[in-house]
Amino acid sequence: MTDLEMTKLCAEAMGYMLSGLSASNPAVRVYGLHPKDGTIDLAFDPLHDDAQAMLLVKKFRLSLTAEHQGGWIVNRNIDEVEFRNKWANRAIVEWVAKMQKEKK
Repeated sequence: MTDLEMTKLCAEAMGYMLSGLSASNPAVRVYGLHPKDGTIDLAFDPLHDDAQAMLLVKKFRLSLTAEHQGGWIVNRNIDEVEFRNKWANRAIVEWVAKMQKEKK
């Protein structure tokens, strides 16, 4: 999956109504309307925004574990699919995107 596809899936998982997409280097952003607070054109970029990545962790009750080699592991249950990546945000986004894609 591309960064844009993963970001879009994460935005959908958060409940954002998408109004547009932008793929400019280095950031990939999804713009939309948040149904709860009415924010318009919210730039959603959890790959590069730590706070937005942590919102995904909290919403889906993910476990984020540091590896001894310097990477990160993300999963929800010990016996469930896990994602490993050098970057914590990317591991989080990959996990949520995969789960959202399977949900469709």
